[in-house]
Amino acid sequence: MSWQDAKKFAELHLEGLPLNLKGRSIQVADFDTQADCRAFYPDRSLGFHRMILSAVRKMAWKRGTKLIVPVVLTATSRFMKLDQAARTDFANRSFMSLDILPSQKLDSRLTETRPGDLP
Repeated sequence: MSWQDAKKFAELHLEGLPLNLKGRSIQVADFDTQADCRAFYPDRSLGFHRMILSAVRKMAWKRGTKLIVPVVLTATSRFMKLDQAARTDFANRSFMSLDILPSQKLDSRLTETRPGDLP
């Protein structure tokens, strides 16, 4: 896969985010191992995923984002019980804008994990 391919995937990941990210933070999905990456994106190598993240970062900085937060996804047994489409969808939804400012108090619903919240 080429840099141009990575840029196309990056554009898809940023599609749902506002064009103006000035002062906002965004979250991106990342992986520690090739196996974890393949569990969520079976046709994507970890190296190509990192190329996509580089493209996402460049595009997000150009849009004015202040912070990019990687969320490392791991192929736990709970995730592996989901079908492939659900795992890929979860990883895709991990690319998001985080509009919580440090001065705002976090809602307890955002900080507490209850059974059934995550796969």
